[in-house]
Amino acid sequence: MVWFKKNVSWIVLNFPALVMFGALCINPSLWEPLTPYTGYISLALLVTVLALNPLQSLIPTSILIKKINRYRRQVGVAVLSYAFVHVLCFYLKRDGLMDFLQYFLHPAIIPGLLALIIFIPLAITSNNSLVKKMGFMKWKKLHKFAYLAEWLLVLHLFFVGSFLYAGLIFTPLMVLQYLRRRKRKHQLCNSLAQGV
Repeated sequence: MVWFKKNVSWIVLNFPALVMFGALCINPSLWEPLTPYTGYISLALLVTVLALNPLQSLIPTSILIKKINRYRRQVGVAVLSYAFVHVLCFYLKRDGLMDFLQYFLHPAIIPGLLALIIFIPLAITSNNSLVKKMGFMKWKKLHKFAYLAEWLLVLHLFFVGSFLYAGLIFTPLMVLQYLRRRKRKHQLCNSLAQGV
């Protein structure tokens, strides 16, 4: 029971992906309805993770944002879980491994696969023991690759023709990121002016 309480957030976030994976193993024809859902869930979780720091910077007194931010690593790992099921759906759509591999060089697929490759080390290192082992600065530097994955997924959505979803999902995030950078720049200018 103690283990369950300690890991409830991991279970809640990843259990639906596990159920979808199991459903695909039992009935591979479910790839069609699950392909968009797994992709959009993964994107929504990624945007949530990437929006937390800008939101905390812009609204530092928000208790809700602080509470959600405690679970950012768990949400980040769930990004990979749903992305993996999304790729599995794509595999099941194809007529075998050779047909699947031919699509790896498709312009719509390359950015998505590169983002998936980035998510793997980010998920593996999303635990306290590896943060300590790597050192916080190296760990933080590695996890900045999530921003590259963000842009790769924008390209992925554009190339698959999901312009509306790309705009709806990523525009608010990019606005928050811009506002955070602007606030930091303003604070830096103020501190420099006060130091002179």
